[in-house]
Amino acid sequence: LLDTDMAKLWKYNVAQSRLYLKTDFRMHLKMDSHCIDHCYVHSLSDPSDKIFQYEGKQHSHTVRCPRCEMMDFCINEIKSLIERLNDSMKDCDASKKTVAEMKIRMEQNVAKIIDMKKHLVRAGYTDLERTRLINELNNGEAFVTMDFAQKFLPMYKWESQSKYFGKRG
Repeated sequence: LLDTDMAKLWKYNVAQSRLYLKTDFRMHLKMDSHCIDHCYVHSLSDPSDKIFQYEGKQHSHTVRCPRCEMMDFCINEIKSLIERLNDSMKDCDASKKTVAEMKIRMEQNVAKIIDMKKHLVRAGYTDLERTRLINELNNGEAFVTMDFAQKFLPMYKWESQSKYFGKRG
């Protein structure tokens, strides 16, 4: 079903897609991009909730990003390979179980990729808005960011890292 050259190509494409998400994807995001994968307006609008729908000028998404397309292509090809494997395993229950596990792992990994893209879009938009707000500050005004992720502050400046991160609560 899969020869070594094709496996190497898929590994390479998956590695390139991963690298793209970690590095360049965030730089390609724009408020009104013609590429649907890079458009904040499209990504952050909710079609089912009026409150979270974009009400400005509509634009079309006529461009496809080759690197995003490569990622989608790899995902679809691997899914179809797993389906073909599942179809070819007729009588062997152990092999069918292995293929079912592969299918579950693939679905979980696809969900992680989608969650990563969602996170990058939200983080990019948050940074964009933070920059806009800071640029609009007048003299004498301050911008305060409150992060509640850290529950404990160090008790004193000499507290070791292991003691600081070893706290519970």
